[in-house]
Amino acid sequence: MVGLSAAKEVKLPFIGTRSLTIPTGDGSFQCPECGGTEYKAQRVRRFVTVSVVPVVPLGLIGEYIECQLCKGTYDQSVLDLAMEDSLSQVEATFSEAIKRVMILMMLADRRVEDPEITAIIEVYGQVTGRELTRADIKREVLIAVSQGEDLDQYLSGLLGKLNNDGKELVIKSAFLIAKSDGHLDERELTLLHRIGGLLELTSEHIEDVVYSAAGQS
Repeated sequence: MVGLSAAKEVKLPFIGTRSLTIPTGDGSFQCPECGGTEYKAQRVRRFVTVSVVPVVPLGLIGEYIECQLCKGTYDQSVLDLAMEDSLSQVEATFSEAIKRVMILMMLADRRVEDPEITAIIEVYGQVTGRELTRADIKREVLIAVSQGEDLDQYLSGLLGKLNNDGKELVIKSAFLIAKSDGHLDERELTLLHRIGGLLELTSEHIEDVVYSAAGQS
């Protein structure tokens, strides 16, 4: 009979639990802390482990967004805020483009006439849903004249920020201002094509937009 002291010791695997952080994706955002632009989405889940090896997933502990620059962590709602900020920025860029181009179009004949100011207010309100006052327009005119604003440079900076619909609305708005004083002269027509060209629209595209705007006005 073999004594108990001679029996082989059988080691059972150690069973426990541990949490693991699992990357689930990545993307671009605006870090509220450091301004970083890249993030990783992380998911934390608890597992049953056998000898420290995770084998059976248990409940989800949580999910978060980690900035890849400062390693700050945030609730996933930070991505919704980033999307809202991005949309607001696009809307602001579009509204500013409409206003700037209309004012520069008004100044093309080197005159500032009351019907043109009225038209700018009306068109700006219809296109953007925002209010623009006569005082706002006069202030913008003074800035444009004093700074000798460069239309080429300004419009070139809009490339990549406006889609075709936005570009067409810029052309349409400029056209409506140009004809608001009762006539469209050669200088204004040339400027319309110049604006469209700087926005990388073809001459045919510009003419189609102008023709459509003329039919609607």
